[in-house]
Amino acid sequence: ADVHRQFETQARHAGSNCDFMLRPCTETSWAGRYSISRQRGQEVIILRKLLASSASTDDPSEADVFIVPALIATDCHLGGFLHLCPYTGTSNLLEHLKHYSPATRHRHLFLATADKHSLPPVIQAQSMLITKGSSWGFQPGHLVAPTAVTDIELQPGVYHETSLQRRDILFFFAGTASNKVRDRVLA
Repeated sequence: ADVHRQFETQARHAGSNCDFMLRPCTETSWAGRYSISRQRGQEVIILRKLLASSASTDDPSEADVFIVPALIATDCHLGGFLHLCPYTGTSNLLEHLKHYSPATRHRHLFLATADKHSLPPVIQAQSMLITKGSSWGFQPGHLVAPTAVTDIELQPGVYHETSLQRRDILFFFAGTASNKVRDRVLA
């Protein structure tokens, strides 16, 4: 929540009319680095959807997956978003995860919607990770999120009366050069 508040403050100072990923909004003017950062705020949207899920539980013994509610990429952006970002919470994040251990690390989902190579090594090394970009090799717990789009005119509700024949559809694929699916798509 503190990281999100800091981004909201940054938005006001930059002159943006939009909040940080809480509701659809089209910026009326360029707000510098904040306008760029809004495109990378998927972790806010993903976390809100996961927390609102009816499949969630407060009982750790019933949990299949533990959602780590740290906005890692957002914190990276606040620090200037350098290579291997200076994420301030990395050093003690794992210590605060009550149910995290070598035996349970594969059940913790980390939200870090930045390019994977730009994240702190301790985050890159996690078994389940949502990032913005693909990674090299076979990593079954690595999930890729597309760029966030919050512009009002691009939300699905705008097109509810438009037939699919008249609507542009974007297909997004992320894969490494050695990916077999990529080879077939590009063949």
